[in-house]
Amino acid sequence: MGLTLIACGAPVPKPSPEQIRKELDPLWVDLLSSNEQIAARTALKLAARKLDAVAYIGEQLRPLKLTEASAKELIAKLASEDRSEADNSFNWDEIEELLKEDTTAGEDEFDPYKD
Repeated sequence: MGLTLIACGAPVPKPSPEQIRKELDPLWVDLLSSNEQIAARTALKLAARKLDAVAYIGEQLRPLKLTEASAKELIAKLASEDRSEADNSFNWDEIEELLKEDTTAGEDEFDPYKD
């Protein structure tokens, strides 16, 4: 004999944006973990909640503000035949400053999809 369960009752209400944020905040922290297992497990958890996760991550990320000239400079350093220049090209303090630059005055922002 088999057991049959029948679910009855009202549908489960959708959580509020505050509740979703409360649930996803710890996942955001874990996603940035230097422990690969924690980060990978968290990525899978977020993938299981893709609609909530996409909206949440979109709120967490800030737009990249990088001029075309700055992007070309970074690419040139990385493509350099001189490995020491390429290896030293990622001065993270310098990159943070480039990302904070306000590109609205003058030059257009870098568009990687532009021909």
